[in-house]
Amino acid sequence: MCREKGKKMKGHYTQLTLNELQLIEHMLNDKKSLSQISSILDRDVSGLRREIKNYRTESKKANQGSHLNDCVHITTCRKRFLCGGLCTFRGRPCRSCSLCNERCEEFKKAICPQLIHTPYVCNGCPTRVHCKRTKYFYFASLAHHLSLKKRSESRMGHGYTSAQLQRLEALIVPLIKNQSQSYRDWE
Repeated sequence: MCREKGKKMKGHYTQLTLNELQLIEHMLNDKKSLSQISSILDRDVSGLRREIKNYRTESKKANQGSHLNDCVHITTCRKRFLCGGLCTFRGRPCRSCSLCNERCEEFKKAICPQLIHTPYVCNGCPTRVHCKRTKYFYFASLAHHLSLKKRSESRMGHGYTSAQLQRLEALIVPLIKNQSQSYRDWE
């Protein structure tokens, strides 16, 4: 399936198959770069990048015994009792609590560089087991399901009732007529 040296990729886009999606997931788990995956699948890197970013799955699970904390101040923060008398951590710093990110006024989301740049997911990351940040994973079967669902929904039509369409028409047509009149006055 590899392309020959110097041969350009096809000029048209074809849907990725479930087999190709599974290969992408496997190669991401093996820490392969997008250019390596691209050459193996004979697909454009930009298409793979779009596929991964559009169909990655967010995971808010932390390792056992800890909570996710996406704050940049996690290592230096000493705040306590942000949840008032409801605190279950008995005076320990709030960074240990799952509500810390929601309640702290100084919360600033820390974003892992691996999620901003290629590969855009935590597949293959050696620190993912101990990481306390929100994670994103690429799962082929879920990506395939979401892709099929998106394709199906896009072919269903607009989904408006006739009453809703009449209301929209009553709002939009006068605006368009007024705009075209303003344009004629300006000329």
